Amino acid sequence: MRTVIRPALAVLTLGGLLYGCAPTGQTPPPPSPTPSPTPTPMYPTTVYITLFEYPIANGCGVVALPYHAWVAKDGDIVWDVVNDACPKAGDPKIEFAEANVVDLDQDSLQTKKKKGKVKAQDYKPHKYSVSLGTFKHDPEIEIWP
Repeated sequence: MRTVIRPALAVLTLGGLLYGCAPTGQTPPPPSPTPSPTPTPMYPTTVYITLFEYPIANGCGVVALPYHAWVAKDGDIVWDVVNDACPKAGDPKIEFAEANVVDLDQDSLQTKKKKGKVKAQDYKPHKYSVSLGTFKHDPEIEIWP
């Protein structure tokens, strides 16, 4: 009895595999559409920086995380303000040392998500300052292609 079961199982398994590979008479699906002519960037064009407010001896301080951010040329920057530890400290102010590096969205500067568009076309670091009251922090961004 044992000699009959093994060959029968082998025939059933092989038959199922061959039936699954047999053509069914249906036409194959159409090829996928051609890709768009503009290539998808390999890196994000929007950079998110956290402005973290924290208590210090005489009030509150602020730090930008990351301190050195890489930003795509013609990309966007979004600064998220986290002020849970210092809710009454006020709104941090962002200022660039050089003109025409980042165009700050003036409407967003009053919110917790401050936005800017990179205007600089060079590939070098640019310092900016984030101030909260008398406290000042000087992080930087670097433009990359």
